[in-house]
Amino acid sequence: MGIITMDVREAAELLSVSPRTIRLWISQGNIRARLSTGGKWLVDEETVYNFAAMIPLEMVAKLWGKSRRTIYRMVVRGELSPRRLGGKLYFDKSEIENHDKH
Repeated sequence: MGIITMDVREAAELLSVSPRTIRLWISQGNIRARLSTGGKWLVDEETVYNFAAMIPLEMVAKLWGKSRRTIYRMVVRGELSPRRLGGKLYFDKSEIENHDKH
């Protein structure tokens, strides 16, 4: 059985970003994709769903009632492990849900 794929537009809709952002992430190697015989990018569905489970730094700060700077300091101290995408920090949803916020 092959890898399940979706087109750039579908991935963008699922992740609430623009198709341009998806293509940028493909070029940066953040999302696995391949070109179809028709020249369209087909994005690996598993990768997209992994991204869907990521939360941006700004949202973590809002959820926890802390400043972005405080969250960034937690990253520097090694308390949180982000992933950098397109110049922004994202966190795994399960890490944020399970982290001791106090």
